[in-house]
Amino acid sequence: SGIGDKANEASASTQQGLSETKKSLTEMGDETKKPASTMTESFEKVRGALELIGVSVGLYELKKLLHEAAQQAMEQEKAMSLLSLTVKNSGVNFEQYKGTIESVIQTTSEYAKVQNDEVARVLQGLILRTGSVGKSLEHLNLVFDFARIAGMDAGTAAFFFSKGLEGNIEMLGRVFPPIKKLIASLGEHATQTEKSAGFIKLMYDVASGAARAMGPYEKSVREVSVAWSELLETLGNSLMDATTNVKNFLGVSDKLV
Repeated sequence: SGIGDKANEASASTQQGLSETKKSLTEMGDETKKPASTMTESFEKVRGALELIGVSVGLYELKKLLHEAAQQAMEQEKAMSLLSLTVKNSGVNFEQYKGTIESVIQTTSEYAKVQNDEVARVLQGLILRTGSVGKSLEHLNLVFDFARIAGMDAGTAAFFFSKGLEGNIEMLGRVFPPIKKLIASLGEHATQTEKSAGFIKLMYDVASGAARAMGPYEKSVREVSVAWSELLETLGNSLMDATTNVKNFLGVSDKLV
């Protein structure tokens, strides 16, 4: 009973619809590889799939949607490409640990109710600033916890979090007041290692779990938002395999810009 239960029911229903639509749209891959004469038929297939979740669109709106889907897929590909390069530059064989990295990204995405490409960008930022793939993966969830409790976006939180890992905690006091008490308790002669350890302990004590401590309505909205983005990404991946004439019609390119 109550608003929360209704929101959860609505979220579950919508997500089921999104899931069914996503499955239908993955079948579009072969359709988009056909000559331009079957383009209308392909679009009708997508329009029919969207109607499963109550979305009715004309050709113009559908074209815009497909263009958005292509951009969504390219953003995900771009995020993973940049992450791969950053991991390699840190001295780690990305291909060897690709499965682990993708698994952590997916876990954090589900934990914080955010899209995979956002998690990949945050992870990349952490690795760039810390130089450690292991530490960045280990504390990835905690960065999103810190972002929520400190009231900042995850990218900014990753910047400050990396400073904390380095033991440079003085600059964090103005964005996260509990740090001031930590600095006072450690004393002026504390080493960088002691400051780093103190920062991590404080984060786990006061921030751990914050990213998932959201009300039922916010949780439902986030879940549906992520599901919709994943649906667009699935469709976009199909479009990336499409023939040139389909891409030209949609106004998309293969370039990661």
